[in-house]
Amino acid sequence: MKAWNVARFFLSLLCLVAAGAACATEDHFLSADQLELGSLLPPPPAEESRQTREELAELLALQAVRTPAMEEAARADAAENVFRFADVLGPQFTASQLPLLDSLFKAVAEDEYQLLAAIKSQWRRPRPFVVEPRLHPCIAEPSSNAYPSRHNSFAMLAAVILSDMVPEKRQALFERAAAYGHNRLVAGVHYRSDTETGRMVGLLIADHLRRDPAFQKAFAGARAELRAVLALPPL
Repeated sequence: MKAWNVARFFLSLLCLVAAGAACATEDHFLSADQLELGSLLPPPPAEESRQTREELAELLALQAVRTPAMEEAARADAAENVFRFADVLGPQFTASQLPLLDSLFKAVAEDEYQLLAAIKSQWRRPRPFVVEPRLHPCIAEPSSNAYPSRHNSFAMLAAVILSDMVPEKRQALFERAAAYGHNRLVAGVHYRSDTETGRMVGLLIADHLRRDPAFQKAFAGARAELRAVLALPPL
């Protein structure tokens, strides 16, 4: 009898795991076969190209004027987290107050991560501090390839989604996204072309999501939640 109960317990556990996996799959909105970035984006500049040399010179110049305050901001923005936009949306813009928005952005960020991981592996552009030993990043050195910048992609994607939720803050949200992305240059971990193409990726993903019914359903709930927390009227 005890053996039967144990078997039933493990069977129930397996069912729960399977159900959780199914839910996790449903929480995703975009896959690599739906958005073929390799055919939409320009390749990175060659390592020996004039453009790469100029971009390395820019990073060295930024490093020369980098202040402790700039380094602190770059370290804070190393987190790929939508709640870095609290600078614009206020102290109430937190995961604990916005569970629907938090869940939406976790799913979006995971989709974006998978897309960028695939294209980074395809192009394999070394990080600038690997090419130029005089560069000393002020954050932990990323182990992934450089091109395109995932942080810039996420920042632009988040700015588009959040500005669709709170159009009253559109300009400030995009300015914050630009600062978030620029901090990857300040940190010394990305070339400018990485950041520019990363922003293009964010816009491409946002365009796809705006046309996705599953995303729009989740978006509507998160938007209503956010506007209520910010004491803004419904849209």
